[in-house]
Amino acid sequence: MSLKLRRPLSRALLLAYGAVILALTILKTKFRIGYLWHPAYQHARSLELWPFEQLWTSPTWFRPLFDMCGNFLLFIPVGFLLARGLSWRIRGIVATGALISCGIETSQYLFALGHTSVDDLLFNTLGTGAGAWWMRYRSRPHTQKIMVGAIGASVLVFVLLVVLTPVYYPASELPSHVVQ
Repeated sequence: MSLKLRRPLSRALLLAYGAVILALTILKTKFRIGYLWHPAYQHARSLELWPFEQLWTSPTWFRPLFDMCGNFLLFIPVGFLLARGLSWRIRGIVATGALISCGIETSQYLFALGHTSVDDLLFNTLGTGAGAWWMRYRSRPHTQKIMVGAIGASVLVFVLLVVLTPVYYPASELPSHVVQ
């Protein structure tokens, strides 16, 4: 099992997309995107150890759905890029996704950077597995190029949103219910 990625573009995209994941999960107290969230509200610590607990404790149906689907979708590119770039078996790629997710969840809890949930670990791991499986067994060369382009575009959009938020959504114009 070699750690060397076979394709340089996969390596570069994996690093760039990994930086986006870290920004969205660990560094979200350092920036904002429009009115999506405010950094001051991201200093929180909670621990949800029961699988699917938020399905019955959330005041809305949308939050659990958004969290679970969002985590699943967020990690599909991780599995895809690892499977595209490494000759590992899928279970090794899934284990890598689980370790990455575990590191994120542990960091969020230790440094009070968000809500730590076993659901996040589960759905991040499932997303990694789905991305790896799709890359290995269902994708064709032309769909791989489309996926690589879509991942690259998502990284670029993220960077643009972070850079342009202060220009188009200055802190002085935040709604009154948002603490500055």
